[in-house]
Amino acid sequence: MVVADEIRQLADQSRQSIDMVSQITDRIMTEMNETVQVLLDANPLFKGQMDAVKETNDIFVSVQQQMVDFINRLDSVTHSIDELNESQNVLSEAMSNVSAVAEESSATSEEVASLSTEQQSVSSQLVNLSTQLENVSNKLKETLSRFQL
Repeated sequence: MVVADEIRQLADQSRQSIDMVSQITDRIMTEMNETVQVLLDANPLFKGQMDAVKETNDIFVSVQQQMVDFINRLDSVTHSIDELNESQNVLSEAMSNVSAVAEESSATSEEVASLSTEQQSVSSQLVNLSTQLENVSNKLKETLSRFQL
């Protein structure tokens, strides 16, 4: 009977251990089901976060493209400003050349005016000399006419 009591005790301990294992297994199953439910509940949140991350990425890509476009436009504006500066320098040089030509033309005009005045003076002197020559010539004729043979 001692053996039977021992077997009974072992059987009771085995039953208790089996009950304990069953409870632990039930608890594990319950916690696994809760975890699965939490994951199922969290799945839409994760999906929403993934969509938000994708949308944010799309926004960053768009901003990056807009910045590239802006840089290209800025380069174009800089190039246009450089061309405008170059044109302004060419125009300034041309204006300086025109000013120099105008000054030369003015100096030439003054020279021509001076020469014209001088020529007029010489012409007046020539007219006076011609008149004197005519007078002398007339006197000479008159004098010669007295000495006729």
